[in-house]
Amino acid sequence: DWTKAWEKEGLRKGIHRGRREGMEKGIEKGIEKGIEKGRQEGLRKALARTAMRMIEKGMDLETISELTGLDIDKVRDMSQNPDRYRAETDG
Repeated sequence: DWTKAWEKEGLRKGIHRGRREGMEKGIEKGIEKGIEKGRQEGLRKALARTAMRMIEKGMDLETISELTGLDIDKVRDMSQNPDRYRAETDG
């Protein structure tokens, strides 16, 4: 009868709407995560570039570590392998 057809159509529309809204929220969440990841990567590269400039100026590695927040072992490795880190930091 017509009420069952009407209910079935309503159910179909509800499922379709729910899927669409779920996809929209998922896409929005994915974009937010991507933006945050990009910010973190940009900050990491900026700190590494700054550390490389400090190394090139002959600053003490402990001081560089303290000022940038980078691990001292990382700063030491950067000073010993400058070409690799310049390539990683786009500069």
